[in-house]
Order: sequence, then C-alpha cells, then structure tokens
Amino acid sequence: MPASGSVAVFLGASLSGILLGFLTLQSKRIDQGSQLHSSTVSNLLVESYDQWLLESGYERTDRNFGGALESEAELLFTKIPVVCVIYAQSPQQVRSVASTWTRHCNHVTYFGAIEDDYVPIHVVPSDSQLVCQMIKFVWKRFAGKFKWVLLTDDETFAVIENLREYVAPLNSSRVYYLGHPMQDAGGFYNVLSGGTVLSEGSVLLLRRMMKMPCKKLDKRGVAFDKSLGRLLRQADKSLRPIDTRDVKRRGRFNPFSVEKMLIPGSVSYFNSYWRSSLFLSPEGGNCCSNRAITFHGINPVDMFLMEYLVQRLRRAGTQGRRAAPTGIPLQQIPLDLRSLMNGKAFVKPYGVSKVDEIHLL
Repeated sequence: MPASGSVAVFLGASLSGILLGFLTLQSKRIDQGSQLHSSTVSNLLVESYDQWLLESGYERTDRNFGGALESEAELLFTKIPVVCVIYAQSPQQVRSVASTWTRHCNHVTYFGAIEDDYVPIHVVPSDSQLVCQMIKFVWKRFAGKFKWVLLTDDETFAVIENLREYVAPLNSSRVYYLGHPMQDAGGFYNVLSGGTVLSEGSVLLLRRMMKMPCKKLDKRGVAFDKSLGRLLRQADKSLRPIDTRDVKRRGRFNPFSVEKMLIPGSVSYFNSYWRSSLFLSPEGGNCCSNRAITFHGINPVDMFLMEYLVQRLRRAGTQGRRAAPTGIPLQQIPLDLRSLMNGKAFVKPYGVSKVDEIHLL
C-alpha cells in the first residue's frame, strides 16, 4: 500500500476513535445527568401542592371545590396571576403565540426589535438594553397585578396552567429564578428557549438595581438570558440553580420541541445542551414531565396544533384523575422515527388573521 494510503487509513482510524470516544463520554455524561438527585424545591412542590390547596380552603373532588362551581384552573388563574413577556423575533411567530397559549396568561406583553400591525410590540433599540427595559416596564405597568413572570421567545409553547400549579406553593415575594439551568464561563443562567420564570421578589430585586439609565447596565453583545442571569447573580450572591425536573427527573422547562425530546438521537450529541445543562433528563418517553410547562422550536402551524391538543381535546370518561386502562400491552415494534422526522417539512403553509378574529376556545 502506498505511504499516502497508509497515512489516510491511519488518520481515518484515529478520527473514528476520537469520535467514538467523544460520543461515549457524552453518553456517560447524559446518563449521569439524568440520574442526578434533586436537592432543591422541585420534589417538594409535588407533595406540597395538595397541602397548599387545603391551606387555601379547598379540597380536590372529581368536579369542583367544596361544592362551588369553580374549576381548579379557574382557582389558579385568580390566585396565581402570571405576566407573560414574549421576546418577539418574527411577525408570523408572534401572531401565532398571541392567538394561542398567551391568552391563558393574566397579562401579556411583547418586546423586540420588530413591529407588527396586529400585535403591539414594545420596540427596544438594542438587545443589550432588553432586560433593563423589560423589567422597568413590567414593574411600572403590572406592579401589584402579578406574582410570577414567564419570559419566553416567540417559538415557545407554554402550558400556563401547569406553571401556576408548579409555583403555587412557593412564596412569590421571595427571590425565585426558575427554568432550565445551564452553565457557561460566566456562571449559571436559565436558557430563554426553555422559558424563564421570575417571582415578584426577583422582579423587585432587579428593579431596585435599575435606578440608573438602562444603557449603563447591560453589556452590548451579551445574550438576553445570560444578561438576566448575570444581573440576578450580582443582585443576590446566594442565588443557586434550581432543579425544576419532576420526581422522575423528567423536564418541565424543555428547550426543544416535543418530537425532538421524545425521539432519541434527535438532539445532536454535539449540541451544547448535553455539555452545559446542569440537570439533564433522559431522551425518549421519559424526557418530559406529565406536567411539562414549555417546549421550544414550535412553528406557527404547530402552535395551533399544540393549543388544540392541550386545551381542547378531551378523552371521554375522565371525570376522575385516573386514566382508563389501555387493555393492550405495549409492544416493542421497531420504527425509525428519526428518518421520518428528518424528512418532515417543518415550514408549512399557513395564514394568521387578526388576533381578535381568532377564537379557539
């Protein structure tokens, strides 16, 4: 064999070995991350929510609370007011968000560098000032009207009812910074694609920092979510990342779409998600909590699909809390879902009308 051929074979074998080693290490890291035990508030919430209901004077029944014709979701809407703040990047995405899940927030507002004829967006001249201007506006406009703030971009779908249930037992006057925590050289932050939740106490803490003009606070070139995390860490030196997974370590704040989270291998092992996430969840059927709060990377058509599936589709005979038995055992049937998903056309034809002309519920 010529020398050049031997070198090529050697290099190919070396690169293959390096790649295999990298993937093995990544796989081990994913497995280890999925086995991390929560040392924070997340496990407590599952046990304490029913206690919170009792302390609020309510008791769960199949149909209502204490004979009053009020649903649990209606109760939470009143007692756990949420302001949704959307980072607007595309008019079509913003319109789909405005027409679907944000209607379940108590209040909603939009920030970004774009304008739209149908959805009012507060135009911020520079991304570096976005956090400051957003905090000042939310406090000025909604002070006394909220307990929690949900920050997302316009590719996120959120289940606000699940968020309210999750935070209900917490004291919103304290500093809480919730989401999907990731780590970089500057410290930890909750990634915007997974949705970020601030308590009223956190917003007040940030507002006190921002007595000076916004242009003097944020550094140009720092991403919104990293900038927010940095400001909170500066304001509260005791701030630590919180494991928001459920007791089975399934994600509540998911920075990818449902299909990417459910289908193993859909999120590349080279993605920083695996390296930087502080609390990982397994791929596949156990990826996401039954009380998941957010998914990301949702196009306008799928926003309406998700809204229908979450808010309108109902199974018959589910007045109680227990699902009916399936009757047929799950079979291990081989199916290459990844190849099907890779061929899916994510950008589909769609049309979005004026916000007030769309009635989904």
